[in-house]
Amino acid sequence: MGAVDGLIGLAVLAVAVAAYFLPLIIAVMRSHPNAGALAALNLLLGWTLLGWVGALVWSLLSKPQRATDAQSQAIAEKYGVSAKYRKCPECAELVLKEAKKCKHCQSELEPVTE
Repeated sequence: MGAVDGLIGLAVLAVAVAAYFLPLIIAVMRSHPNAGALAALNLLLGWTLLGWVGALVWSLLSKPQRATDAQSQAIAEKYGVSAKYRKCPECAELVLKEAKKCKHCQSELEPVTE
């Protein structure tokens, strides 16, 4: 019984730590621009209900930053498609996602479905 009680206690502790740092977890997952400041707020004032709720609201309010044009091109180069670009299946050059014809090889492009 002692080993089972220890495992249950460890599981409860893990859930409690995850719940305490939930605002930080959300901020990191959303690539929040102020994740460092949010981490400090969560760590130092999260034990107060007001500090924890404030950190949670802050982590949810800020919109994630959009990729710049250069970042979007790099993503498309690496993965074949990004929010703005895609690779032509014929010549593998980057074209705008909405393009109907490749500007490099003049091949017809299939419409992109999200």
